[in-house]
Amino acid sequence: MTSRTNTARFLWRFAHPGQDLAHERECLVESGHDRRNATIFAPAGWPRGRPGWVLLHGITVPGRHHDALRRMARSLAAAGHYAIAPEVSAWRDLKVDPGETLPAVLAGLSGLAAQTAADRQRIGLIGFSVAGRWAFSVAAEEQARLKAVAAMGGYWDIERTLAAMVGGEHEWAGQRYRYDPEPYGRWIMGANLLPMLEGADFGSPADRAQAAEALHILVRTAGQNGAMARTAVYDSLNASLRAQLSPGAHHLWDLLAPRSSDKAAARQPAAELARQMARAAVDRYPLLASSTGLDELRLPLVLMHGRSDRLIPFTETLRLAQNLPPRAVQRVTITRLFGHTRSREARPPRDPAARAKEFGAFAGTIQSLLAAVEA
Repeated sequence: MTSRTNTARFLWRFAHPGQDLAHERECLVESGHDRRNATIFAPAGWPRGRPGWVLLHGITVPGRHHDALRRMARSLAAAGHYAIAPEVSAWRDLKVDPGETLPAVLAGLSGLAAQTAADRQRIGLIGFSVAGRWAFSVAAEEQARLKAVAAMGGYWDIERTLAAMVGGEHEWAGQRYRYDPEPYGRWIMGANLLPMLEGADFGSPADRAQAAEALHILVRTAGQNGAMARTAVYDSLNASLRAQLSPGAHHLWDLLAPRSSDKAAARQPAAELARQMARAAVDRYPLLASSTGLDELRLPLVLMHGRSDRLIPFTETLRLAQNLPPRAVQRVTITRLFGHTRSREARPPRDPAARAKEFGAFAGTIQSLLAAVEA
């Protein structure tokens, strides 16, 4: 079966998302002392010797049941590949901990070996959102067990990413971009990082702890509701949470959790807050910015990012690709067909020729992705 045929099957399924109960299994996987839930997605007939993929969800309440991950997994299964999505409980609890990546990958590899007939010599890894960057770091350690690695919506520079999340500005090659950021990301980062800040620029330790706890309530609600975090559905909850904060926490709250009708934070306070949060993040979790081993990656690498991503700007994937070995990077695609991994954020061009070009580039990327493990 040619990769072109498999690509066509992938694309058809990607355009027709939906559950396939005959080819999906909820299971428990074990790896060393680690035992966790996972979901397996299989090709029709559960055949032997097909390629397989480990899929890492991002920091999100739905976890492995996130629509974007399941859509990718079902499309891979339609193309004749196995896929497994191991649960990462810490990420479902909205904890920013890249150290959870390696155990999750090992659990996924173990699950594919124990519960599917996938070819263990043809296994790929895909990381979604921040897990895209972390997947590359793990792949550098586990090259002997992987055939290819891909990232969807990843990042390279944590400070630049935080500055974009808070202030809505990013740049690439001397060109500046401004957008209205989706607050879900900065709510997560704030809930994790505010208690780690030092000094009094953004309130007292008690103020920051209060704000972090309130942000966790807000972002968890958004993850359960499913509506985009920047919509007015959360404004009433937002106002109630703000009213319960001490006055010293209001400035910080207004930077990270303005109401849906408010504009992004002013550039200077946003940049300073991002700088302090990034420093605290890397001090606590060095793997957030680690480049160890990346220059030795030999596996085929595929990167995709939504041009209309309002959470992590697309320029971060360009920056990530720039810092990977050029000989390994097979494809870098910035697409208008989805935002931060989800098609409902898509902004496809209206011009038929431009739209056809977008679809062609996406199809080419998928073909490269599949071919990387089919070889």
